[in-house]
Amino acid sequence: LTKYAAALGASDFVFGLLTAIPLAAGLVQIPAAMLVSRTRMRKRYMLTYGVASRAMWLVIGLVPFFLPADPSWLRMWSVIFLIGISAAAGSFINVSFTPWMADLVPISIRGRWISGRDRIISVIAMGIGLFTAYLLDRIPGYPGYAVVLCLGGALGIADMVCFLFVKEVNSAPPVKVDLLKVTRQIFKDRPFFQFMLFWTLWCLTANIGNAYMGRYAL
Repeated sequence: LTKYAAALGASDFVFGLLTAIPLAAGLVQIPAAMLVSRTRMRKRYMLTYGVASRAMWLVIGLVPFFLPADPSWLRMWSVIFLIGISAAAGSFINVSFTPWMADLVPISIRGRWISGRDRIISVIAMGIGLFTAYLLDRIPGYPGYAVVLCLGGALGIADMVCFLFVKEVNSAPPVKVDLLKVTRQIFKDRPFFQFMLFWTLWCLTANIGNAYMGRYAL
């Protein structure tokens, strides 16, 4: 995505905006979490919005092929807009997946299951990263970005489709969520508030640096 944005002519400001849009769209997780808590239809929301989020990348990779190069800003801002839609829709994935798996995976094996899943993801991510770099070296220019981003979108959709075969499990009935009440509970729960504060600072500092790490290295 870093090289793709550079090829589209992104300035430092536009590149920063490009990396900030998905983070800002994360605010959608708040109403998404409230909706999921009220309806308990975690599988439906995850599959519907998850497929929409992943499908956006099929369009993002093809932007240079169906939009003209003049005016010069059109392609770049179209990519930013599409990434914003993808990130907003993707907000439903985590808020649906985490409580769903918490109900589905027995507590006796949950820690081992999460660690095993993370190990598999790490190994696959390394392999996919090397494969992506190989493809971009072999297929230069916009065609290479189209292949990589469309392949990523297709695999993302396949990921969502796999959950069609996972049963929906709910350990509790739907509840009406009062956002103000929940917010007050966060501040009253000292250990949880400390963790939230730590996690917020961690994400802030990591994203400030990581947003430009690849661009600087290139």
